[in-house]
Amino acid sequence: MPSFQETHCLTVLYAGASAAIGLVLRTDDPAKARAALYHARNMLNDPELASLTIRVSPDDSEHELWLLSNRNAVSVDLI
Repeated sequence: MPSFQETHCLTVLYAGASAAIGLVLRTDDPAKARAALYHARNMLNDPELASLTIRVSPDDSEHELWLLSNRNAVSVDLI
């Protein structure tokens, strides 16, 4: 049975994966939260979560993570 933290991480991951673009996660420790999210994603090994990118926010690197869904990614040619 998954721990509370693992269950919470999986809930956040699926919310990010199902979002049109992604979501912003507020946290006191982005490095620890990011590691926990990657661990939970690897533990579950769900292909639906493979398209999710977890990044430290460029706007608030001390308190935010961005979970970006790549499944709706759009390619733009700037030539």
